[in-house]
Amino acid sequence: MELKILVVEDEPIAIQRITRLISQDARGKVVGVASSIAEAKSLLEKHSPDLIFLDIRLSDGTGLDLAKDILSLGLKPYIIFTTAYGEYALDAFRVNAVDYLLKPFSLEDLQKAIDKVMEKKSNTNQVINFIKSEKPFLPARIGNKVIFINPHEVFYIQAEMGEVSIRTKDGSFPLSKKLYELEERLRPYN
Repeated sequence: MELKILVVEDEPIAIQRITRLISQDARGKVVGVASSIAEAKSLLEKHSPDLIFLDIRLSDGTGLDLAKDILSLGLKPYIIFTTAYGEYALDAFRVNAVDYLLKPFSLEDLQKAIDKVMEKKSNTNQVINFIKSEKPFLPARIGNKVIFINPHEVFYIQAEMGEVSIRTKDGSFPLSKKLYELEERLRPYN
C-alpha cells in the first residue's frame, strides 16, 4: 500500500529535496505541498494523508502548533519532523512524532523514518484486525511489537517481583496487566 504524503515546508529548495527523496523511496506519493499552517490544514481535509513531513518553523507559526491541532482534531497521520533546529526534538516527540530528521538528511535517513511509519502502521492494523474479529485475546509486548495470545493456548500465568508473564507452547511473554485483572478476563476460559 502506498502512503499518501503531505509535505509542509516553506523553503522552496527544501521542498524540492524532500519531494525528490520521497519519489526515490517508492512507498509513498506526495499528494500535496503546503508552505503554511493554513494551507496545510486545507490540504489535510482534502487529501487525508497517511504521513506528514513537517518543518518546525513556518511563516504563520510552528509545525509543533500544527501537530497539536492535528491531535486535537483526532486526525491520525504519522508525522516526521524535518528541520534545521535540533532543540525542538523533545517537543516533537511529545506530539507523537514518529521521527525527527535534521536537515540536510539523506535518502537513507528518510527511508529509515518511513520504515518506522510502516512498522507502526502494520502494528496498528494488526490491533484493529484482532479487535474487529472479536476473538478473545491477550495482548503481550515483545520489544516494540504487540502479539496476541489466545486464552486457550495459555499454560499458566506467573507473577514474580511485580512482573507478570504468561506461558504458552511458544514461550513466556511479559504482560502489562495485573494478575487479578487477568483472572477476571480468563475466568470464562477456565
